[in-house]
Amino acid sequence: MIALDEAFVERMKVDTAAAVTELCASVLAEVQKGSNWSANDYKILSQAYMFLEAAREANILASGSPVIAAVDMTNRKFMCAAIQTWLVELRSFYRAILDLNALDSSKNHFRSMFGSLFSYEFSQGDLEKVQLLVNELRERISSAALDDSHKRRLLVRLEKLQSELHKKVSDLDRFWGLIGDAGVVIGKLGDDAKPIVDRIREVADIVWRTQSRAEELPSGSEFPRLEDKSGE
Repeated sequence: MIALDEAFVERMKVDTAAAVTELCASVLAEVQKGSNWSANDYKILSQAYMFLEAAREANILASGSPVIAAVDMTNRKFMCAAIQTWLVELRSFYRAILDLNALDSSKNHFRSMFGSLFSYEFSQGDLEKVQLLVNELRERISSAALDDSHKRRLLVRLEKLQSELHKKVSDLDRFWGLIGDAGVVIGKLGDDAKPIVDRIREVADIVWRTQSRAEELPSGSEFPRLEDKSGE
């Protein structure tokens, strides 16, 4: 079964549907099917149940997710059967979400190709440069002196960003989110954050160039810098 550790929790926070689907499939493949539930089945199913219930209480699970009635943990046969049925329902629910997300992504991608949806288009050179910078960021963050949970969170975000990177994209929100991440890294690492921040700045410059071109801003428009004018 999948290790239910902090790394998996971070994955769930970023990509809940994929993580829950994977967890349900892993558990269902591990346990026996039928009425003769072993002690190992009981352990696996009860752990999955408690983990997913904790996720639900933390508002990680999507609204409308299948719920399970109160489970009698002392009745192995009833408990195992009930949790197994619940996991099958959860897997189906989140698979449907994944399918819808994939359809929406494909639809928007093809619509942008035909020009029926506003999109931002990277040049081939910029696209390859962003891919290179993201790979370098993953390497730098992996070796940075950050706490493990923050490091995992950043790496999952970069993985998600990279998986959705196409020549044409419908929005740039995930890229601009890197700016906030850079600020946090500076606060935690100080001068040691420079290699990471430099690469994020390069990504931001490419994204700004792409956005300004799509928005038909004057050629050579500079990336706006926020200034603190509170003392004026």
